[in-house]
Amino acid sequence: MYNKLKFLQVVFFLIISYSSVAKAHLDAPPPQRIKYDLLSKNNNIEIRKYSKSIILELDVKSNLKKSFSEGTYVIGSFLQGRNSAFKKIEPTMLPIFATKNINDTLSIDINSEGWKVFFFIPETYQVNDVPQSENKDIRITHFKESKIVAIKIKSLDREEINKKLGTLKIFLSNQNLAAKKIMITQYKEGFFSGSYEILVLVD
Repeated sequence: MYNKLKFLQVVFFLIISYSSVAKAHLDAPPPQRIKYDLLSKNNNIEIRKYSKSIILELDVKSNLKKSFSEGTYVIGSFLQGRNSAFKKIEPTMLPIFATKNINDTLSIDINSEGWKVFFFIPETYQVNDVPQSENKDIRITHFKESKIVAIKIKSLDREEINKKLGTLKIFLSNQNLAAKKIMITQYKEGFFSGSYEILVLVD
């Protein structure tokens, strides 16, 4: 009897906690999307132009999935007020980016360590308006105006990513475009779901 009562108390607590978090999430202002100009679209591949923006950048010595988690936690803490001004920056721009230097085969190993993770700062901010981080590993820098080729992926599965990179490699060759950097993006659409894209920075 005691164990059953204890179990019901735990379930009740979880329901109340989840309801509170869900309400706070629904009441919060919607995050801004990163703005870009769509230059062209070919089936599921887009060529976009991104404007110069301020970013928060962090080097993470983990694989891709852990880099997303660790980067989100560290930079997220800064955005929630753990900074020199104790200032909360919200809504933040989505998504979170993870980058790797390019190689000749235009392929990546998601299990390899060493990713550069970054968030975009809302365009209403100037660089002097962004408070300094208490974490010296976080850098405030700029994302240059860039032309980017993008394709959606279903998951962070290695085969899925490299299959889509193969598609992009053929597309880039046909368009006479040279790849300079690979970026994987993670859009958070809720507590348990999200979407992903591969972005290739081109000349």
